[in-house]
Amino acid sequence: MIGVHPERAYGRGFARHVGRAATAVALAASLGVAGCAKPPPPLDLDERFRLVGFRDDMGYPRELFKWTDPIRVDTDGATVEQRRLVKEHTLLLGDATGLPARIDPVDPNLVVLFGDEEELQPYLDDWSNGERLNWPGFFRSECFARVGVRKGELFAMAFILQGLPERKTRLCIVQEMTQALGLFGDIDGRPDTSFASWGGADHLTEYDLALLEILYDSRLQPGMSESVGMPIVRRIIAEQRE
Repeated sequence: MIGVHPERAYGRGFARHVGRAATAVALAASLGVAGCAKPPPPLDLDERFRLVGFRDDMGYPRELFKWTDPIRVDTDGATVEQRRLVKEHTLLLGDATGLPARIDPVDPNLVVLFGDEEELQPYLDDWSNGERLNWPGFFRSECFARVGVRKGELFAMAFILQGLPERKTRLCIVQEMTQALGLFGDIDGRPDTSFASWGGADHLTEYDLALLEILYDSRLQPGMSESVGMPIVRRIIAEQRE
């Protein structure tokens, strides 16, 4: 679940990384990702991109959104294991997008927050310029992210309730950090993607990594509409398959 208020974003060159798909498949096998009782029908990569790249988390159409600034990540309220998972995912996001990515507690632009509702509420109030709002829907979702602009650059916060089951915590870290980079939509009920509010994987799958590479191809520019962007997406996919 993610809210976005983009005021600026720019393009970035495309980077292909050999062996990533095999790594994702091996990780899925090691984690024992559960499937559905009835496997969902096949979904082509271009349709996956349309659903997550040109839709918000409620399914409404939106323009393309992406980062260009280096990804500088910090955590607050995290356990040692949670910090390890965040660092691991930060490096993976850098590899998949081609953006420089590192842990930076001094000047972060993506902060992953862990805590209970009382601990997280002040951060939400600060995000709303001190106005205390009622956020029960966010807390019911157990994790969510907000994206906007701070100090002239993109800035994001991921909110994760502390005390969730291990797999749910891992899923929240992966999903919220990744979706904050521009893939806001959901494809629910599919075990082959982490872009799902239910029934998804708790790691970036082969499909998810391909979607990130497509989004960060320099031919796709922030603000593009679906009608302009999707023909480019299909050309990128065709080139990936060559």
